[in-house]
Amino acid sequence: MTDHNAPAPKVLSCSGTADFLAALPQLTGFTATNSLFVLFFAGSRTREAMRIDLPPNDNPREATDLLEFLSYAIRSFGAAQGSTSDPAIAIMSEQSFAECQGPPWQRLARRIERRLRRDQVRLRELCVLAPDGWQSYLDPHAPRLGRSLDDIRNSPISVAAALAQQRIPSLAELGAIPEVNPRRAQCAARALSALQLTAPDRVSHAAQVTRQLCAPDTRLSTEALLSAEAPRSHNAPFSAEASGHLAYVLERPAGWWHVAMGMITRPEFPGELAQDLGPQRFASLPVDEPPSAGAVQGPGSTQGCSMYALLAAVCPEFADRTRLAPLSTRLARAIADVPTLARPGLFALSALVWWLCGNQTTAYRHVDAAIEISPEHEISHMVRRLVSVPLAARQMLPPPPSHGGLPRSPRAAASQ
Repeated sequence: MTDHNAPAPKVLSCSGTADFLAALPQLTGFTATNSLFVLFFAGSRTREAMRIDLPPNDNPREATDLLEFLSYAIRSFGAAQGSTSDPAIAIMSEQSFAECQGPPWQRLARRIERRLRRDQVRLRELCVLAPDGWQSYLDPHAPRLGRSLDDIRNSPISVAAALAQQRIPSLAELGAIPEVNPRRAQCAARALSALQLTAPDRVSHAAQVTRQLCAPDTRLSTEALLSAEAPRSHNAPFSAEASGHLAYVLERPAGWWHVAMGMITRPEFPGELAQDLGPQRFASLPVDEPPSAGAVQGPGSTQGCSMYALLAAVCPEFADRTRLAPLSTRLARAIADVPTLARPGLFALSALVWWLCGNQTTAYRHVDAAIEISPEHEISHMVRRLVSVPLAARQMLPPPPSHGGLPRSPRAAASQ
């Protein structure tokens, strides 16, 4: 999901479906095909935007997961807001009107309409944009082969964006790793090697976790990431040496968790927590371990707790997404700087950042890149499980007992 709580410099006024389709890329921050977009509203203003992969085809059997997730998300958002949500839905189709001899994805649209009517949800809009036209499924007089794309291109919203030379990235471009700069790569590799050579290599697991959890260097790496939090600082310098330093800290699960928690809360928090509770208590903290049924936990025990459990509990409370925008850029730069084998921890942290920003697709892409480099990377597998449930779903109401848990997105459900 994309959050629109932050004040926008300009209000986009839509007088019809063409204006809505013209405004959609600006509201979501990117463009995408083969996608279904849902815009949630608070009054007359958009509040959140969500993108879901379209099913493989228009066969009703293929849409079951999508309909269940869509119904749950819309109902839960309305319940969380204390009012009925009247969303707008747009289908971005790769199929054309000519190819389909009519509106693409029409059967899916009708199923969505029926399902939401059953849920007593009123749709503000349900439309499709195809390579050769557009149409509102709610318009009984819409031409079968769609309306002209010129209606969107000539919308005041499109014209204003063109005059301002606004460029909206595609979904595929989000999270792209920049080209390797040989000079930076050499500096980062030198910094990383120096730390790896001087680090003690024969210590107990507890001592290792304690050192990584409490070391000032770990805290300073988090502070380096958060050094320029304003949205205008996306291109703030992040030195190659800092890239190597951060990669070193993220090599170990305890260091990774320390940086992640410091990023979500504040840089000093993990160290303060360790000092208050005793660093040794974190020595046995697993990366991802489900609690044992009927386990009895004594005072101060970490049994039944894990890094995954702590992140799953803390992340839904995180609301300051604008603070993360610079981090995604710096992490991408750091990934390009360091050697390939040092990238999994960085990719996993970047996946967490993109997920917290509401972009599950880019989060998947980055955590999968980490697992491709290191198939046994424990942190990456934990992060993949975390991001398999959209952040918005974790923030919403608990599902009915019959669901057995929070709904995963259709893609995640299909991948299990």
